[in-house]
Amino acid sequence: MDANSEAVTRSDRKLSKRLYLWLPPVLMMSLIFIGSTVILSGDNTSRILVPLLKFFFPYADTETLNLFRWVIRKCAHMGEFGLLALLFWRAIVFSNLKPGTKILKWPVLKTWQAWCLTVLYAASDEFHQTFVPSRVGAISDVGFDAFGATMSLLLLFAWFKFKADKF
Repeated sequence: MDANSEAVTRSDRKLSKRLYLWLPPVLMMSLIFIGSTVILSGDNTSRILVPLLKFFFPYADTETLNLFRWVIRKCAHMGEFGLLALLFWRAIVFSNLKPGTKILKWPVLKTWQAWCLTVLYAASDEFHQTFVPSRVGAISDVGFDAFGATMSLLLLFAWFKFKADKF
């Protein structure tokens, strides 16, 4: 193998690694973007959630069902942005690591970067919703998203702290 083909192979491996690490957060951002359209608006999800909630809670009044629907929607916010934070963390932390390298010390700065990227995307998502009919961009939703990102990164930190052989 000559030096030229070896350089190409190294370059291909770097590209493959970048795709492997960064494609999942990009796909998650795409799913969130699609979900921020009319498709998953409150009106559309109500058509599914309310009958489902009525099935499980047949004696609940409308106010209670609406509260359940609100809780489910906010939990979805926290879950999707919690997952996005973990995907950003994975991409940022492992981008510069050589295969087989273990993380022995918690990467505080990289965790902060993952959280910031997640919250910035959450803010841009809410801004995007201001242009979508039947959607409303809400700063409180950015707070729910930030909380979901924080909790998922804290859970990851706890797992790291108590895992004997680290990552």
